[in-house]
Amino acid sequence: MKRKVRIYNTLTGRRVPRRKLERLGEMVLQSKRRNGEVNLVFIDDRRMTQLNREYRKRSGTTDVLSFNLSDNGEPLQGEIYISLPRAGKQATEFGHSVTREILKLACHGFLHLCDVHHPDKKSRRQMLAAEQRFLKRLEAER
Repeated sequence: MKRKVRIYNTLTGRRVPRRKLERLGEMVLQSKRRNGEVNLVFIDDRRMTQLNREYRKRSGTTDVLSFNLSDNGEPLQGEIYISLPRAGKQATEFGHSVTREILKLACHGFLHLCDVHHPDKKSRRQMLAAEQRFLKRLEAER
């Protein structure tokens, strides 16, 4: 099975960098030696709040959620949900483009699907460094 990233944008009038997202997903999955399919779904804060409450038992919205739906030893079957409104707010807050924030959040989700997690400060730094490496590689491919 090959690596496949499918993109679903549930918000009309909001564009997402489809080709870059597909390439980023391929890069992360390849580097972690994972084959499979990932659905990348862009939603609003209302839907993200519902998912966060239902699956993480947390109130309020969040920026990205990822779900590994595959059984151990099987090819990856995953879903990543990104809140476009949250990505826009964070882009402004961090002083970069919405596209950059969307790519950063997607990278974070892909890494989680590849079993990269960040329960402590050290692993959070490692996750951030991995995100930066993949985004730089993607940028260099232009």
